[in-house]
Amino acid sequence: MDRPWWREANKVDFEAEGFKCALRRGPCGAWCGYVGVSKEHPWHGKSYSEKVKPSPEEALSISLCMRVHGGLTYSADHEPFGEPDGRWWFGFDCAHAGDLVPDLAREWRAEGAVYRTQEYVAAEVQSLAAQLANVAREST
Repeated sequence: MDRPWWREANKVDFEAEGFKCALRRGPCGAWCGYVGVSKEHPWHGKSYSEKVKPSPEEALSISLCMRVHGGLTYSADHEPFGEPDGRWWFGFDCAHAGDLVPDLAREWRAEGAVYRTQEYVAAEVQSLAAQLANVAREST
């Protein structure tokens, strides 16, 4: 079995759309992706499950508004494994049905499970950053 996770880092930081972004390995080895927004962002301090009104006729949770792998599963005043830094972090994980989770790869042989690579997760984080930037632009 090919194990691409052995060739990848466990922690990656970068910026996209003016936001600090982070990739971190979760407890079972699957990637998690995060974007930190400043206090000026309209969603700073909001839960990923909080209701918002993207248009006058509908109210959706923030999670449903953001298109990202598996949906948002995290929001807090610090990135996981870090200290509060003034940003509000939104994140997602790659340990859903259909995802190959590295530490469970031997036991969990789900037919067609796909390992979400560092490159894949970085692209999802960049997409999340672009969506959060659009929210900020639309609120001004």
